[in-house]
Amino acid sequence: MHKKLITAIAAMLMLTACAGDGNTEETTASESISESISETVSETISETETEALISEETTDSETESETEAQTEEKASSSVYDGNYYTITADSEKWTNANELSQAAGEVAESLDNGLDLSAEEYAEMCDALFYHNASAESEFTSNFNIVTQDMGVELDMDASILGPVMEENFNAVEGYECTGWEGITVNGYDCLRTDISAEQLGVKMKMQQYIFLKGGRETVITLTAAEEKFDEAFPDFEEVLNTIVLK
Repeated sequence: MHKKLITAIAAMLMLTACAGDGNTEETTASESISESISETVSETISETETEALISEETTDSETESETEAQTEEKASSSVYDGNYYTITADSEKWTNANELSQAAGEVAESLDNGLDLSAEEYAEMCDALFYHNASAESEFTSNFNIVTQDMGVELDMDASILGPVMEENFNAVEGYECTGWEGITVNGYDCLRTDISAEQLGVKMKMQQYIFLKGGRETVITLTAAEEKFDEAFPDFEEVLNTIVLK
């Protein structure tokens, strides 16, 4: 189990691709990612404003207005169907950035983190990658990723056993520190929540990771944000987390 669980750390490290300083390859990748995110967010906002104008012009009654509002609300919350789970993410708050996982992996590969993994391996580990729209233009964009894997053997969630293992794993990676862990229940599923503080490429980050086990399958969700932005991103992340359904 110890070797398999190291993937949770590896996937988390790729998120440092959003940060960078100086004239380095990391900065180039970071700027590229930020530009892609900004363009996606701008397009989303533009489409939303256009739809709002059309709705305003064509609404003939209060009933029709309410119906359209319900339709728009439903459209903004899209279900993401992952390997072993589904989640619902509000597109006005989160942008699906799976296409950026390769670029993030390239930066993670360049870091001296003690893990001998290629950019492709980092990218393959990531089943989902979402960026927080509210911080899309910040130096470090708040985000969450989801990693899944088949453990090869059916295991029950036992936080008292898994917690110390994850704490040891995180503390073994330079720049990372486990600041606490706890067994909790999310949407009816037992899971391990781990709190992590980290610093990479000059950016101080705060992370919270959730590990779920079902039928020998592991689903790991990690929220990462700059320290000062974590409290802003967490409520929107918690909304997504509470919609998780394991297959």
